[in-house]
Amino acid sequence: MSTLDAPREAGTPPFLQPFDGAAAWTNRDVDEAAWRFELAGPARDEIMALARQLQRNPVPTLLLDPAEYALPVCRALLDRVRATVFEGVRFAVLDRLPLDEIGDEIGVQVYWLLCSLLCRPVAQRLDGTMLYDVKDFGRPPTPGSGVRPAQTNLEQAFHNDNAYSRRVPESVALLCLHPARTGGVSRTISLHSVHNRLLARHPELLPRLYGMFGFDRQRECWPEESPIFFGPLFRHDGRLAVRLSTHQLFSAYKMRDLPIAAEDQAALDALKAVCLEPDLCIDFAMARGMIQFVNNREIGHARTGFQEQDDPARQRHMIRIWQSRDGTRSYNGE
Repeated sequence: MSTLDAPREAGTPPFLQPFDGAAAWTNRDVDEAAWRFELAGPARDEIMALARQLQRNPVPTLLLDPAEYALPVCRALLDRVRATVFEGVRFAVLDRLPLDEIGDEIGVQVYWLLCSLLCRPVAQRLDGTMLYDVKDFGRPPTPGSGVRPAQTNLEQAFHNDNAYSRRVPESVALLCLHPARTGGVSRTISLHSVHNRLLARHPELLPRLYGMFGFDRQRECWPEESPIFFGPLFRHDGRLAVRLSTHQLFSAYKMRDLPIAAEDQAALDALKAVCLEPDLCIDFAMARGMIQFVNNREIGHARTGFQEQDDPARQRHMIRIWQSRDGTRSYNGE
């Protein structure tokens, strides 16, 4: 038993072979053309026509269904993006929605439809929230507070969204409404390559990351449930699946005022060191109108800390959508 009284057995035995293929990349391997897609020419024209249609025929955003709109060019583009996110380098950037021309409200509706073409949107909170504001609300993300680091201006380490719940979303999308004045740089890392480095350098520690760890559930649980969720960081059931969230992991121990076992700390330190190796990550700045997609079970994503714009109306603001093909649309997929 661990210091949080969780079973140490992993859901799957450690995968002890190196990964290869498109998903196991370093930044020396990947050209920008492999992950950046231009929303230009006929695709942009189609978006402008869609925006006019949405303006003249209002429908609440969450009721918008792409099956009701003729979008042949965007469908073909999103097919390419989907292949990249689920079978290619596992992340993509769509550059970009013309927000200054169509406005933010219609832009978010277009974004919802594009995301729905890629994969089914799912809830991001127990209350059914589907569109999530990623911006600094000025509250500290203390253990057990329910304040997620995404709603601060702090640096975020590499992580997977909702790693502290029963369902880790398959993919995560971010639409940039306004970038920060400085900082807020987006970062991606191949967790296949991280796994390969750990296997090569720390084979004795890797199995521990397939064992159970506790995570602060960010108050996304019912009153009768434990505020700590238990799960392995790494799983492999024919395909790698990761729940990386060291902020919530260490918060769980602080919530119980318990030390972390020495072998657990050693494995987490090795994981952190590998994630900091500069050849493993790709950094890019999100500009207004850009959309970022990441495979949330196979890619770690992060952002640098940031400083806000002087104008409060133009402070850094992203709209997030979670997506999954498994389970129901509810937060836990049940």
